[in-house]
Amino acid sequence: IFEHLHVLINDIKTELFQLIPYEKARIKVECVFPDQEKFYYHTHQIAEYATNHNYYFNRYLPRGWFKVSFNVSHDKKYDLVISVHHYGFDDSVVAIGSFLEFTENMKQSNEEKTTIPINIKPFTISLEGVVGTRLINLTQYVRDLVKLGLTIIANEII
Repeated sequence: IFEHLHVLINDIKTELFQLIPYEKARIKVECVFPDQEKFYYHTHQIAEYATNHNYYFNRYLPRGWFKVSFNVSHDKKYDLVISVHHYGFDDSVVAIGSFLEFTENMKQSNEEKTTIPINIKPFTISLEGVVGTRLINLTQYVRDLVKLGLTIIANEII
């Protein structure tokens, strides 16, 4: 799942560069796999997401995330975070969910972050059956998340 998403997110970044000039929104991608140092980042936001969608997020099982950052000015940034984490108490099911984080650098050199929920139910997938149409559906789900995230960002900056 992580390898599939890694390729997909980088493809989406390439497509975004064709649509959005670099000068308008500098786009960056960060991928963190379960075995990397920063895997635990965004734990609070993921827990909130799971609570909002009525399931248990097991923070003790492996997880990771992908972040597509849109720097729209020198002091404003939007991060679309796509999390891959375990769904419920069963360690063979993972959820893919997302939230948007807005960061604004204040004049006093402080950073203020606001989480903007993306109200799409998580995509769940069994680790025992990751094949064919499930990956096609996952691809479409992630593309829809990015479209919705871009729509929210566009509405915020207009």
